[in-house]
Amino acid sequence: MQLSKFTRALMVGTLSLLYGMFIGGSIYNIVNHRIKDTEAYLQVFVPMSVIATAFLAVACLLIIKKNRFSLVFTEVGIAGTALFSAMYEDLGGYAWESSSGFLATGQTSKEKKQTLFITANKGWFPEVRYATRMGTSVLASFGYYFNPEQIQKAEEIMASRGIKRLPDRGK
Repeated sequence: MQLSKFTRALMVGTLSLLYGMFIGGSIYNIVNHRIKDTEAYLQVFVPMSVIATAFLAVACLLIIKKNRFSLVFTEVGIAGTALFSAMYEDLGGYAWESSSGFLATGQTSKEKKQTLFITANKGWFPEVRYATRMGTSVLASFGYYFNPEQIQKAEEIMASRGIKRLPDRGK
């Protein structure tokens, strides 16, 4: 089942709101001494808040990562999510981009991941048509990363289509 961006944001927002209400209400009750036995309450509150925090983090990551589509190299071009497709005839060049870290890859791994960076050969600002506002590959923002075997296959496909190889990009 595919979730829309709005649905995912709504689910994460609702979970965050419930989490905030749980933590905030508990802290409010402790601070205002509405609970007779604060020490016993804290013995229950601390483990429950740790469990709730872990649950929130896992649930949010699963919701966010739910929308994964395959990246397909076809006879006429590359197709991925509903927001990404490119015809070979419109591509001006390609390079491999390395990135790591949660903000760049959505993964907590510090291992560098390889993604495809492509440029257009026509239109307005062709060198950044398939780039994010930060200048990184749009494919990385959709979670498309390549292992060495996939890189080799993609290079063969690009070479067979006459698409120019650009210098690799590293972050």
